Amino acid sequence: MAPNSLCNQIQTTVSRFIITGVLGISASGLYAAASKIPNLLNVLQQIVQQAWQLSAFQEFKSSGLKHFYDVIWRVYHALMSIGSALVIALSPFIAKVLMQRQFYSVWPLISILVLAFYLGAINNFLGTIYQAYMRTKPLLIATIVGTVSCLAFTAMFVHSWGILAAALGVLVGSLTIFVIRVIDIRRLMRVDMRPFPTAITMGLLAAQSVVTLIQCDHYLSLSLICLLSIAGAQCYELKPLINLMFGRRKYTA
Repeated sequence: MAPNSLCNQIQTTVSRFIITGVLGISASGLYAAASKIPNLLNVLQQIVQQAWQLSAFQEFKSSGLKHFYDVIWRVYHALMSIGSALVIALSPFIAKVLMQRQFYSVWPLISILVLAFYLGAINNFLGTIYQAYMRTKPLLIATIVGTVSCLAFTAMFVHSWGILAAALGVLVGSLTIFVIRVIDIRRLMRVDMRPFPTAITMGLLAAQSVVTLIQCDHYLSLSLICLLSIAGAQCYELKPLINLMFGRRKYTA
């Protein structure tokens, strides 16, 4: 677990070194400013992750383990996807509050970094399953591959794309880890990750990130439509759980 955490720090640190070496320290400062809001999301996600991790270990030997993971996935994914879409939709307004004038110009990068955060949150969910089964070696392997992908992408395109290359590099690294873990996790447990609704949510979130990044015509309206669509899809996914909760309350009353 220690090398796995170290790789994440190396990815962030080396990316900053690449930006500084190629584009200068001012560009590194701009990238750090764009990373501020996603970093705040990471703090909140870690709180949820720790609670989920504790529950995963407590329920590991229970007979309904797979059902437990399936239910937690729906709730966890709804929180992460709706939260990410909300932050992207509000990013220009949040940036005005949290960023100074000279840093405000990089606010569109927030959408890419939030999309990377979303994939990272899913990776952390899957990583908890590896920890519960005490199979931490695949965690390290996937993280190393993702880190190398991130750094290689950043180094290749930083000359032509500037700090956008670093943001996309983080996204590429997170996506690489996601693909590896989704495929490999089947050896341990076939969690019902609801492929069709999850794919729709990912597509909407990616579309929201792109329209926000390029600031096309009516991008705020398009971003809001994506947010509402994601919220609607996730509420539909949680409908059975909501009905069950209210059904139990009614029954016990």
